[in-house]
Amino acid sequence: MLFVFPRPERYSFWMKNTLIPLDIIWLNSDRSVVHLETNVPACVHDPCPNYAPVQPALYVLEVNAGSAQQFGIKKNDTAKILLR
Repeated sequence: MLFVFPRPERYSFWMKNTLIPLDIIWLNSDRSVVHLETNVPACVHDPCPNYAPVQPALYVLEVNAGSAQQFGIKKNDTAKILLR
């Protein structure tokens, strides 16, 4: 799932009501990876932990856990976003 925000900020995420672990990838306005959280587990009890980047991001991409490693995604990589 791709989240597109109106302006770059340090958007935090939590995994409440998520059924599977995910990788969370924060991208800045240049689509450069500014932060990664990998294999984030689903939250089963409140309060759920928050995950946030150190730098502002404009986009956040949630993918299946292990995808970042599988595709070799790392900080400072640039993403291409194709919208259809």
